[in-house]
Amino acid sequence: MKRLLAILLGVVLVAAVVGAVFLVRSSDGPTAFTASGVSVSQATIDGELQTLDENKELKKLLAQSGGASASTSPGSLSSEFASSWVSLRINQVIAAQTVKNQGITITSEDIAVAQELVLQIFGSPEIVAAFPKDFQEELVSNLVPVAALIRVIRESPSPTLVSEVKAQCPSGRYVSHILVGTQEEAATLLAQINAGADFATLAQQNSTDGSAAQGGGLGCGDGAQFVEPFATVAATQAVGTVSNPVQTEFGFHLIKVTDNSDAALTQLILEKVLSGSLGTKVSLDPRYGTFDSRTGTIIPPKALIGAPSSSVPLPAIG
Repeated sequence: MKRLLAILLGVVLVAAVVGAVFLVRSSDGPTAFTASGVSVSQATIDGELQTLDENKELKKLLAQSGGASASTSPGSLSSEFASSWVSLRINQVIAAQTVKNQGITITSEDIAVAQELVLQIFGSPEIVAAFPKDFQEELVSNLVPVAALIRVIRESPSPTLVSEVKAQCPSGRYVSHILVGTQEEAATLLAQINAGADFATLAQQNSTDGSAAQGGGLGCGDGAQFVEPFATVAATQAVGTVSNPVQTEFGFHLIKVTDNSDAALTQLILEKVLSGSLGTKVSLDPRYGTFDSRTGTIIPPKALIGAPSSSVPLPAIG
């Protein structure tokens, strides 16, 4: 699956680095939000935001993603970042209540998938490893109900879900590639693949374009605007095979076409699980933004939100 941040509420924390400023304050009593009858305190959410902010590896990624608009100097979290995180937490709470109400039993598979989802959220094992151990465990624990719902829905997907996946890519041809600078490099990587190396892993380690983060994935080939001769190879190559090096103006490509309909179904289910707050009644403290039940998302506060004089502003992300 692609990095979860690419779909999270439309939800990309690494893109949420500009806008109003959010200052975390100390608080044990007040509620941050209530969803599905479950309340989560400001102290809990603020503590999570502080832990996110203190992760130096995450701040590096945010700075790289936000360019000049992102900052790693002392300051405060952006309200967009905070609102995105709270949106995720709301949907996790709703997922947990759904699992409880339906009597779904958690499996070891669910825990393993939750661990994978954590890596997808942050896109880097280095970022996850930089969190305190107890926070890493909380990240997994909060995503276990999401993983359980994915599993249950996948076991018996509705015809509508299957149709939606098919509509996204009628041909079922999903294109991936590894792009390198020389034919020699491409030939070496092809030899490794033929010897059993994983294509996606080699793409992450070697590909020189932005698709490396997704294991070389370029998405559905239907209607994609590929340059020649890449386009012809992508349209005609047998599913499941890797091409010989193909030269374009960008370099040398190893091209792989797969039928990722199963992965696409999982992705679509994940999106639906993480939009569980759509149409749901959610009570949200306005310092985190305004909850829009029509879209199931949080509109960040526009004005600057101050903290009591006793509070200490967090280092800046945004």
